[in-house]
Amino acid sequence: METKIRTIAEKLTERLKGSEGVQVFVKRRARFEDWVKLELVEIINVIDENALPEVDEIDIQSDNWAVEIKVIPTNYGCSVCDKRGARSIHTSIQGLINDFKKLNKISKAHKVSIAIVYPLIEGNQYWQKHLNNIDS
Repeated sequence: METKIRTIAEKLTERLKGSEGVQVFVKRRARFEDWVKLELVEIINVIDENALPEVDEIDIQSDNWAVEIKVIPTNYGCSVCDKRGARSIHTSIQGLINDFKKLNKISKAHKVSIAIVYPLIEGNQYWQKHLNNIDS
């Protein structure tokens, strides 16, 4: 299973990094969750057929997969990002935790929660605090 998750993550990362549109959204701190769903349905359908969006309040489900997605724009400093749209991420973090709980209640062979957090510089001390809250 880890190999499949890694493959999904690599393919999604490749698609998002290759998109000039994503750069525009990140710069404006705009959300693009539906776009990610579209990409993931296509990627998962290569691995496991019948992936569909928005099934039983789960972002993506297939015969064997349940995937929840959170796209989280931060209010962290970013020299190339607009200040407009900067917002506290506390609500989004709680939503991510709620997604974990939702996935735990369903029976699928593979349950995955994907969080795309931006802008985020590696080693950000504030993000590290949020990660500690998510882990607990």
